[in-house]
Amino acid sequence: MTAMPRIGWLAPVLACLCVLALPAAAPAAIRAKTTLESKSGTVRLVVKLTSTRSLTASTRPRSVKVKGGGKTYTLSRARGTSMATVSAGTWRSAVYRGRSAAGLSALAGKSVKVLVTSRAGTATVNSAVPKAPGPGPAPNPSAQPLFQPPGRELTGEETRPFLQRYLVNSRFTDCPGVGWPSCSVEERYNHCPDGSWEYHRLTPSSGSDIHAYGTAQVTGAVVHADGSWVVEYNQSGYGTTNFYHWEVATNGRVVGSYNHSQVLGPLQYQQPANCGAP
Repeated sequence: MTAMPRIGWLAPVLACLCVLALPAAAPAAIRAKTTLESKSGTVRLVVKLTSTRSLTASTRPRSVKVKGGGKTYTLSRARGTSMATVSAGTWRSAVYRGRSAAGLSALAGKSVKVLVTSRAGTATVNSAVPKAPGPGPAPNPSAQPLFQPPGRELTGEETRPFLQRYLVNSRFTDCPGVGWPSCSVEERYNHCPDGSWEYHRLTPSSGSDIHAYGTAQVTGAVVHADGSWVVEYNQSGYGTTNFYHWEVATNGRVVGSYNHSQVLGPLQYQQPANCGAP
């Protein structure tokens, strides 16, 4: 996962989703975005660490390990990556081949624990490893990017206009295009213009469908220089609150996690949302 300063989401009565900065006194936390890097038959773990507050000599990571699949992998900081301000550097494991590579690749689509040690102690961060991407359509050089690249990384209050433009009135779905019933089964997450949130699982049998409704409060966001972005929010409904973490690529491919454990996706980003109309 990617670290993000905490931000808040205004109430639905405002008829729009807006982002506000929370007090600077919010406790610092390390977040980890974990991926598998494959090249020429080899595989290694790559973890990008960020902090919700500026690093100090006491909180700067000194070692990083990943636990997953019954094994522990030791990582080292990649050359050329800094640990200034909120960036805690990019960390990589050794390169694995053969059976070892197969074992490491098996972590795709699963959750791992990232152990980050500093002088202040060791923090354990849950991180979802995205599934390996499937073959996509051939690139179209004339196609416009889905998201306007900001040219630099945006965090906290700076993400407000971006989220209002792209998160508000959007949906994440595994049946892009016109949606169900063009696919026999569709999973869809709606982020509605009035501030409400919906989840639908639509099947050939209405008795097997799932419909959930609530509201969402954004707790963190990062927009990368290339226009890819990450958002986290707490979804409330039916007397419970659940945590969602979403990572959206420049081509609209979405992967995420639910309550720090269940891996979600891949899905596809689309606008507009189709709220109230399963």
